[in-house]
Amino acid sequence: MNRAQLKNYLEELKIEIGNLEDKDPQVLSRLNELAGNIEEALDSPAESSKNDDLIDGIQGNIEHFEAEHPTITGILDRIMNALSSMGI
Repeated sequence: MNRAQLKNYLEELKIEIGNLEDKDPQVLSRLNELAGNIEEALDSPAESSKNDDLIDGIQGNIEHFEAEHPTITGILDRIMNALSSMGI
């Protein structure tokens, strides 16, 4: 997995966030913050503790959105796998 593919997944996530039907401000805030954290990890790889927090955040969001937003959950799962294969 390379950075270009991960950036594509991030763009997919941003599009899905924009297309959410419920537009719950808390959901949008949570997902936008996560997208920002992923983008930050791509732009400047950080120490492992920060990367661990990012992975934990993605996993927590996957569990939280699994039933209500399956498309977002699928994208987050692909992002998590891509980050893992890149050693992040």
